[in-house]
Amino acid sequence: SIKGKAAVRSSAESGTVSMFWQQAPNDFQLKLVAPFGRGTLDIQSDERGVKMLDAKGREHRAATAQGLVWMKTGWEIPFEDMQGWVVGLADDPGNATIKVDAQARTLGFTSKGWKVSYPAYRQVATKAGKVDLPRKVYISSKDLVVKLSIGEWLVGEGVQ
Repeated sequence: SIKGKAAVRSSAESGTVSMFWQQAPNDFQLKLVAPFGRGTLDIQSDERGVKMLDAKGREHRAATAQGLVWMKTGWEIPFEDMQGWVVGLADDPGNATIKVDAQARTLGFTSKGWKVSYPAYRQVATKAGKVDLPRKVYISSKDLVVKLSIGEWLVGEGVQ
């Protein structure tokens, strides 16, 4: 699970939201809260696909989170890939563009038209010990820039 902020910028608009993302092996929940009471989006996966509750409490459904967000915003955000990207994993470990630092942490890569970079990491406590996880993740395509600033990680039993 992560708590943090997300900034999104397209050629037409930009904005920031508070972000709460819980990821389990077979499902996820992503809650985005806009400032000044401008609304909340709650996106959840279940056995029937993905549903979103918008700021007016209306439910919308699609087969994938990427498809649902595309239908509602016009933004093509690769949520399925981002589930790995947010923890510092490239979707294809054999990707020749992957750059790592001396501690073997991913610094960045390109994938499917997206540039992903990790300008900052933090140590997070887990049941198995401490692990380095991204504190900042920047994801950009030709049309969209998404900057995640992760304030808190919850991994298993550990919190940081």
